[in-house]
Amino acid sequence: MDARQVFKGIYRNALNSLPIETSVVQKIVDEANLAFQLNRNVMHDLEPLVKDAVGDQVFEQITRQERPGSTEHHHRSSGLLSAT
Repeated sequence: MDARQVFKGIYRNALNSLPIETSVVQKIVDEANLAFQLNRNVMHDLEPLVKDAVGDQVFEQITRQERPGSTEHHHRSSGLLSAT
């Protein structure tokens, strides 16, 4: 287990041990999901500009790279990435 995984485990445990009411937890989850959706929308909107700047081939190479620990999976047909 590398240092990043250890940190993630400690961080996750610390968050899970916070005394937060269920209703507040749901608000946090909802806000995080909204932030993720807005960020994803920005990335989708910028994709054509990035492709124009670096070229389709370089863009495909960059977005097809596997990153250990990433929650992203690839959509081969669209060239877009999404998180799960």
